[in-house]
Amino acid sequence: MYGNIGANPDTLNCLISRAKGYDTTEADFLTWSKSNQQKKFDYVVMNPPFADNRARLHLQAAASHLAAGGSLAAVLPLSLQGLDNLLGEEFRTEWMDVFENEFENTTVSVRILYAERIQQEEVL
Repeated sequence: MYGNIGANPDTLNCLISRAKGYDTTEADFLTWSKSNQQKKFDYVVMNPPFADNRARLHLQAAASHLAAGGSLAAVLPLSLQGLDNLLGEEFRTEWMDVFENEFENTTVSVRILYAERIQQEEVL
């Protein structure tokens, strides 16, 4: 498994993350994900971009990096909460409380999604 890593297209955010000891790649996460499919993680915490369906794309890409039994927590727009089988049958998911107007200068309401990749023997 890999440790604390991240992908962020913003140079300043990458510098801050690196100063805090994180292995951060300056890149779009979706591009990084396609090039690093072999990397698996026990935990993923994410706050993806919301515009243009990117939250869903980022969520699905991040979930593909979870090891069996791995957990994911994501801050997501409410528009995704009603989608059945958002991550597929190999995940147990639970939506947490709704948070309204949490981001400065926006009216976006969000909800935390908690997901766990089911161990292979649990799927059978």
